[in-house]
Amino acid sequence: MPLPTFDRLPEEKKNRILQASYEEFILYKDNYEKASIKRIAKNAGVSIGSMYQYFKDKTDLFLYLAQYYTLAPNQDPANDTLIERTQKQVEFLHDLPQDSRHNQLNGVLRKNGHAILYPLLANYLIENAMFKDILGYLERDKEKGLIRDSVDLEMAAFLYLACDVLGYTYTEHIPESSDQDFEDAMLKLGDLIFHGIYKSS
Repeated sequence: MPLPTFDRLPEEKKNRILQASYEEFILYKDNYEKASIKRIAKNAGVSIGSMYQYFKDKTDLFLYLAQYYTLAPNQDPANDTLIERTQKQVEFLHDLPQDSRHNQLNGVLRKNGHAILYPLLANYLIENAMFKDILGYLERDKEKGLIRDSVDLEMAAFLYLACDVLGYTYTEHIPESSDQDFEDAMLKLGDLIFHGIYKSS
């Protein structure tokens, strides 16, 4: 996720960086390894040194970009439970046109999951702003009495976010998998997280 220096940039400069990043990742959608921070910096009109003051590396930038085009606009963190947030997110993504930036970046992830998602799981997940966001939902849900006292909330937030990695890994084994296959996998994983595997005794 971006370093504090990125958040302090003027909106116009942020947008130039995001636009150049989007174009680079789509250009190299079939080979993420070839996408270059150096070219992104040049096309955005910033120095490569500045780019590393805004993002740790290429994967950090890609993950932020993917998240930027993914969040549903109608979320209400103060009142929604994590289940409600998830339902809104799934509905929002389901209704996006096929050529939306989210779906195009999703295609990059599906084709390059090993290069993007495994580093995410190993290096970025707990540092991710989304981790803090999900942890906040879980803390509020626990205060409302919706979560068992024995649940480790940090572990639950990690597991929730790791579902992205699991969903992409699962759909990699489906020939010619589509966004719908990924969406179905995410719904099934969500059901396992929120409702468990075994019947309650």
